Amino acid sequence: MKKKLLGILLSTAMIATMLVGCGSSAADTTAPADSSTEESTDASADASADAEAPAASGDLIKVGIINNPNESGYRTANDKDMKAMFTEENGYEASFAYSLKNDEQITAAQKFIQDGVDYLLLSAADTAGWDSVLQDAQDAGIRVILFDRTIDADESLYEASIVSDMAKEAGRKGMKLLGITDHGPGTLASGTSSYFRGLPFCPRKRFGVEVLYGVELNILDIQGHVDLSDELLSNLDYAIISMHGQNYRSGTVKENTLAYQNAMKYPAVKVLGHCDNPAFPVDYDALAYTASRENVIFEINEVSLTPGGYRGDTRANNAEILRCCLKYQLPIVLSSDSHGKEHVGDFTYAAEFVHQTGFPESLILNNQIPRLKVFLQTR
Repeated sequence: MKKKLLGILLSTAMIATMLVGCGSSAADTTAPADSSTEESTDASADASADAEAPAASGDLIKVGIINNPNESGYRTANDKDMKAMFTEENGYEASFAYSLKNDEQITAAQKFIQDGVDYLLLSAADTAGWDSVLQDAQDAGIRVILFDRTIDADESLYEASIVSDMAKEAGRKGMKLLGITDHGPGTLASGTSSYFRGLPFCPRKRFGVEVLYGVELNILDIQGHVDLSDELLSNLDYAIISMHGQNYRSGTVKENTLAYQNAMKYPAVKVLGHCDNPAFPVDYDALAYTASRENVIFEINEVSLTPGGYRGDTRANNAEILRCCLKYQLPIVLSSDSHGKEHVGDFTYAAEFVHQTGFPESLILNNQIPRLKVFLQTR
């Protein structure tokens, strides 16, 4: 039962999967990248397996949610999302508290602890003063999950990887640009439409790092249908298209290639996500040709090239991707596929692989931020 809540929060409360990119020098390079794939959805599958447990047993999960008043379109969408998710029908007993004053939020947290909530969700008004009350929560066996805003407190007292965490780490590493692409609504426990509707209202700069907000779309069928509307896509900075087993049944090489080609027709689509996956074989020459005509590029994914990665041995596929990109003079972007702040800007294996092939630096966009931004803005 408790796993379900954490899985939902990873999207609902904007504890989204973050993707960032950088080149060989983290001090002056960065790029948007692909979001989590099967690794994160495995956890979602675990969560869905528990989905019926609260309602079936009648044992509701108690959640205390401390948020800021609806001072923006993003906040309104965020609050609406939470109220739609944490209902008795979904197995929750939720209580909400709103304030822009830190002392009032701390008082609300103390009350939720006294009420015996199972989870405390927090978007803090201020970063300081939280250690004591969070220690009380931990002592009471209550899990604290931050969303949207970070705090200055012992990291052992709370959970979550949020945008602020990612931006702070990116800034610490000297990166200039951070791309965020959570999975589309077709992925279990991922962002809903209201989450993506709120993204354009989010801050454009955090900790000195420029932030881009996008989506990793799920390709749903051979016709290239995806899981987010044209209206919402038009307001995002960019979109990645990817294939995942829970949304798309792999077909022949021709069928999978056609699905990617059809999905490239959406103007917001700018990146082909981890299409090195052997589970979804494609014709890379045909994909590269179409991508060159549709102004779309490939990513080279760090997780795919990490030894022992869950996608298997993707080196031959990545070598073919690079060969075809060189043939059509198609740029690439290195993708960290980061699942947390620890891996922000980490391209150890992807960068090494690309450089070993002799792929020209001029076609790698991670170190060319102005060119990258113009590319993403061209629809």
